[in-house]
Amino acid sequence: MKKKVDALPEWKRHYLENLNKSLETKKQEQQRFLVDILLELKSLFGPLLMSALKKVEKEKLSEEEMTSLMEHEEASELQSRIKGLKRVFGNKYYTAVDAVMGENTFKKRTLLSDAKQDEDGEEEQEVMSQSVAKLPKGFSKWDLKQVKLHESFPDKAQNDWVEFFSLKGETAVGRILYNEAKDLLYFRPYDVNTAPIFPLTEDQGRKLTREGRSYYFKKTTPPPGEI
Repeated sequence: MKKKVDALPEWKRHYLENLNKSLETKKQEQQRFLVDILLELKSLFGPLLMSALKKVEKEKLSEEEMTSLMEHEEASELQSRIKGLKRVFGNKYYTAVDAVMGENTFKKRTLLSDAKQDEDGEEEQEVMSQSVAKLPKGFSKWDLKQVKLHESFPDKAQNDWVEFFSLKGETAVGRILYNEAKDLLYFRPYDVNTAPIFPLTEDQGRKLTREGRSYYFKKTTPPPGEI
């Protein structure tokens, strides 16, 4: 007795449904599928989607956008999903983003394979290791335990001010604060116009972010007017 179409394995059913479709039709369906995914994310996350898209693209975020990402419980998962779409769909990803979010959503568009990202990371580590001797006096690499020791709370007497320094010459004074909802530590500069807010830990605080691993810190005196 012949099997019903509904009883076919998923892969077989998919194969038969697409067997006689032209390459152009398949491309159009793939594009519609990607647009539908982004529309669904937009309906679920609203304005947060734009902030996440910009963060993945490494564009500068406003203080409000960065704070929204820090405070949303599913922001990390959203960014991971966006990275996956970007990696899988390539240039089609940007076309779909323009269709959903508006044309020219991004100032700059960069497609990098995982291998290229790993290569860039290794090159950055090598440059950093060669430049450690150029660190200003007092700065040192902090491990996760040291970062947590300098954690401060706005509503408590303890109020440690720290300064970070990157080998690119970036520096700012601020505090290491704790996001209870996400169980993450992040750096908030005293003047958000001079440096962005950025997370120091990820994965429920169990490991350091790129900034946490790459930046150098030291305890410092409070900014003028602060205690």
